[in-house]
Parts: sequence; C-alpha cells; structure tokens
Amino acid sequence: MSNTNYEIRKKLIGLKDYLSISDVVLTTGFSASTIRRAKDTGYLKAYQPVKRGKIVFKRDDLKSWLEGRAK
Repeated sequence: MSNTNYEIRKKLIGLKDYLSISDVVLTTGFSASTIRRAKDTGYLKAYQPVKRGKIVFKRDDLKSWLEGRAK
C-alpha cells in the first residue's frame, strides 16, 4: 500500500463508528491475532450484525479497551 493510500485510509477510518479487524490493526498497530484474542476472551466487545458476516468493533469499545490496557 502506498503512503498516500495509507494516509487516506487512516482518515476514512477516523470517520467510521464501526471498525473491521483490519481497521483496528491499522489504527492501533496491534496484530490481528491480538485483536481476535481480546475479542475471544471478552476484553474487546465485537458485533456481527449479519450472521456469518463481518465482525466489527465500536469505536467507543475500542477506545475503552485501549485505555484499560494502558493502566
């Protein structure tokens, strides 16, 4: 991904209320496996609006999880 595309994607992510795993990885710098582990253990709440659909995370839940990790 070119640097320009990366910057554009980061700006677009900033406008979303719900983030995909790849959005969370790009935003936080954590690996996808770390995000999935946090979801599976219940530390990070995830939503799946459509059965067998994409898993998404609320921006506010992500912020709370990140703040909790910093303590």
